[in-house]
Amino acid sequence: MKIIGTHLGYPWFAEALGLTAWFPNVYLDLSVGQIGYFKGKKALIKPMMKQFYEEDVFKPEKIIYGSDSLFDSKAEVFKGILNWATKCIKMELEGLGLSKKEKDLIMYKNAEKLLGIKL
Repeated sequence: MKIIGTHLGYPWFAEALGLTAWFPNVYLDLSVGQIGYFKGKKALIKPMMKQFYEEDVFKPEKIIYGSDSLFDSKAEVFKGILNWATKCIKMELEGLGLSKKEKDLIMYKNAEKLLGIKL
């Protein structure tokens, strides 16, 4: 059984990230604003997230993309919200200093592995 915790385990980030290290079936999803705050077109990374990444507690191979978007019955509205969420999360990952390989793991490769599909 695979377990996916939401919002990076907010507000228990350290504990949730620790679970991903101990249990091979535990993953966490991202949500907008869990790694950083936004100022204009730049993400300001939360110091504890930078520390977790540098200390190898935040493991990209155990994190999956999650938009945390609102659902709307109108496709165009949903598409706009999803694009905004994806853009924000990409800014956060960039600000954290992840490699392209690590970003790809989070944005889609981990989901492919977890769900057994090819995106």
